[in-house]
Formats: sequence, C-alpha cells, structure tokens
Amino acid sequence: MIPLDPLAALVVAGGTLLAPVAVGLLIGVDRKANAAVQLRVGPPVLQPLYDVTKLLAKASAGSDRVAAGLLAAHLVLAAGSFALILAGGDLLVAVLVLGAANLSFILAASAVESPFAQLGAGRELVVLVATEPLLILVVVAYALAAGSFSSAAIAAGSPYMVAVPTLALPLAVLLSATLRKSPFDLASSHHGHQELVKGSTTEMAGGWLAIAELGHWYEAAVILALIVLAAARLPVVAAALVAALYAIVIVADNTLPRATWRAALAIAWAVGGGGAAIALVTAVLASTKGAMG
Repeated sequence: MIPLDPLAALVVAGGTLLAPVAVGLLIGVDRKANAAVQLRVGPPVLQPLYDVTKLLAKASAGSDRVAAGLLAAHLVLAAGSFALILAGGDLLVAVLVLGAANLSFILAASAVESPFAQLGAGRELVVLVATEPLLILVVVAYALAAGSFSSAAIAAGSPYMVAVPTLALPLAVLLSATLRKSPFDLASSHHGHQELVKGSTTEMAGGWLAIAELGHWYEAAVILALIVLAAARLPVVAAALVAALYAIVIVADNTLPRATWRAALAIAWAVGGGGAAIALVTAVLASTKGAMG
C-alpha cells in the first residue's frame, strides 16, 4: 500500500464515510427504476437514507451481546475493506476482509435462537459460497492484467474492460448478489413480499438493524469500487460501466424468478465463473504479450 500523506488520508476517510450515503442514493434510484418498470410511482429517492436515519434514532431493545458485537464487526470490516481499496491497498486483502465481514453477519444472525434467523443465516451462507470465489477470481484477473494486487496500480493501468471484457460477467453477478436481486434473492431482497423470508434480521431492530443495513451498503460499495477499477483512468467510461451493469441487474431482477439455492449457485458459477475463467486466460495472454512487446 502506498503511504498516505495527511491530505490523502483525509480523502480516504471522507470517501469511506460518504460511501454509504452514495450507495443509499443509488438504492433509491434503483427503487424508482423498479417502480417505473412495474408501472408504479415508487418511494422517494432519499427513502433509504430516511429509513436508516429513523432506525438510528430509535431506542434499541436489549440485544444479544454476541450478536451485537458481530454486527459491529460486520460494519467495521466492510468499511475497512472499502477504505483499503480507496487507499490503494492490496485488493486480495480487501476481498478477504470483506469475506470476514460477511461471515460476521452470518454468525450474528445465527447467534440468536430464532429459527427464522438461523434459516436466513443459512441462506446468507449460500450467497457467500456463490460470491466469494468469484471475488477472488476477479481480483486475480486484475492482478494478472496489471502485474500487481495493489488497487492503486490497477487503477493506474489501462482500461481492463477493453483488454479483459468478460470481467463484466462476474462483476454483474457480484453486483446482483450483493444487492440481493433475482435470481440471487434467496436470502433477502428489497421487495416487500420477501420480508416474510428475510430471516437473518428477524431479531434486529432500531440502531442494530441500521448497523446491519449500513454494513450491507459498504459491501455494495466494495463491489462498485471493483467495477470502477475496470476503467478508473476514464471516469466517464467507469460511470457508464457502472450504469450499464446496474441496468442489466435491474432488468434481470424484473424478469427472472427467485431461484433455489442450487440454481443460484449454478447460475453464479456458470455465468460469473465462466466469465472469470475466460478473463484469467485473457489477462495472462495480455500480460504475456505486453512483456514480449
């Protein structure tokens, strides 16, 4: 990781603090887009931020100490993963930290006696099994193309969507799974009818539920940062890439039904894993060609 001067450290800290706000706004736009597809008005764009603010203001009932500690760890680790990418750190370490954050949330849901919470934790574990290998493959593909695991070195490299176009497939799967959209909404979803099966947060309320939500927003921020890294030198192209993948995810969410856990794993590994495997080969060929040139 490149040593940070005070100004750079301030930028990283500010960016880390503002990341969930940006993700909350993006989720608000997402809900508006979904409502438009379904011919509804939909909630205000700022509604996700309103909801989290109201939850933080509510007095939380007594919570299991173990679950509360794990929820706090989930938020801190997810925020740390994003900060590590923003600071130009090791991308592989950032992904492993994000995996630890996901595991902390799963353990928090499992720590209570509610059968719904434990069922939700099991479903969250399936999503983790589907996405964590894809995250590592994406990072390795970036490293092969850039010659380094450093996010700073990757961001300074050439646009990888041109050299390694199939990276878009695992990144789209990761974005869809992180936002819990069809067909990866077996654990939870933004759709109201799925609140009945969103067991992982059954015993969470008030501030603790807000902390869980903020942790998930940081997870989404990490995936969005990985997408931006594909064309970080060209901000307009990076923004267009985020918009394009988000549009694909929204279309899939409104056209595909909820999948079983077996189907979700098969889709993730077939589409995302296949694209990542091709990306690895393409990255090796590109790096070999660059070395020979």
